[in-house]
Amino acid sequence: MKKRNIIISIVMIAITAGLFFFLRSKSGATSEEYTHSYPEPEFSLQLSGANKEYVLVNYKNSSESFGVIGVTNNYLVSNSFDTNDANNIQNYASYNLYLYDLNSKDFKKSKIDLLDTVKQYKLKGRMSQIATVVIEGKDYLFFKVDYTMYLLDLKQKKITTAPETILDGNSLKKDSSLEDASYSVDLDNILFKKYGVLENEKYHSFYLGINRDKKNPDLSKLNIKKEYPEVAKILENGGDAYTRCDSVDSEQWFNTLIHWFAPKGQDVMDLYVTDKTTGEKTQIKSFADYQTWKASQPTE
Repeated sequence: MKKRNIIISIVMIAITAGLFFFLRSKSGATSEEYTHSYPEPEFSLQLSGANKEYVLVNYKNSSESFGVIGVTNNYLVSNSFDTNDANNIQNYASYNLYLYDLNSKDFKKSKIDLLDTVKQYKLKGRMSQIATVVIEGKDYLFFKVDYTMYLLDLKQKKITTAPETILDGNSLKKDSSLEDASYSVDLDNILFKKYGVLENEKYHSFYLGINRDKKNPDLSKLNIKKEYPEVAKILENGGDAYTRCDSVDSEQWFNTLIHWFAPKGQDVMDLYVTDKTTGEKTQIKSFADYQTWKASQPTE
């Protein structure tokens, strides 16, 4: 896969409608007055994989997963905030970012007072579409204030206006080939129905977790439990697994999933694609198999 200069990692919180998942009414508040508050999430971190490409997050409470913004090559970034006026970042009581250094022995944590930084730049309006971003090897926080896009350099703590090209399809478009392959073999549906597994791609970074309503998923008879017990344990405990930006491509991720969730000792899951015209079924044992099958199909 060709390396893209701009990569937005896993997990976008708060799309245009707003960035808050937990709302609690103030005592005696009117319908237009609310306090939006989310504390700093508590979790432990672990790296896994031959190249430490998997970032494993074990939460103190499962609901705290919403406080994780995403993972870059060098950091896991989480946040906390408090405001009674979500329409103007200037009126927040607090907004903090927490950076965990993935290259340090104990995942050294540092804090950025985003509210103070935003006030220095006199930005006003609703903040939304917050995500971690990697641009030419540098780690940023991408966000919008009303309709203007910004980048916060996580190392220099400086804000710049994001280039219009940052949202170009060629720059940030997800690799649809993985989505096509997963849909064609019904992979996502199988993983969710059997184990409550949720898997997602966010611009060449991947996420794996368990649906919060799925209690005690049984992964004991799968390859993932034998070969990556630490990943299986995180999932069983309600934690999440992320990949570092651009560390795993679509083909690797597809092949990993169909091996991890196959029965112990079996190379891959039993997956098939069906020819819509003839009804003929073809077994898919790899991403390459799917690409070959797709190339043989008539163009619609």
